[in-house]
Amino acid sequence: MRFSSERQWHISQATPVADFKWTDLTAEGVTDMGHALRLWCRAAAYTAMTDRALPPVLVLISDGMPTDDFNGGLARS
Repeated sequence: MRFSSERQWHISQATPVADFKWTDLTAEGVTDMGHALRLWCRAAAYTAMTDRALPPVLVLISDGMPTDDFNGGLARS
């Protein structure tokens, strides 16, 4: 996912690692991190996991401080 003044999936479809191609990002706009966390929570929600499954992991990299309700988005995660 990428986020600034809006958030969207940087890679829109699940992609096997062998087929993955990285596209560089550029920094622009504000840092709507709270909105990004809310989008992540909707995507990472799961109902049932087998005993062999691992929960999703989020690695957050940002070039600035949040400019929106980060704590509200974090509370949902």
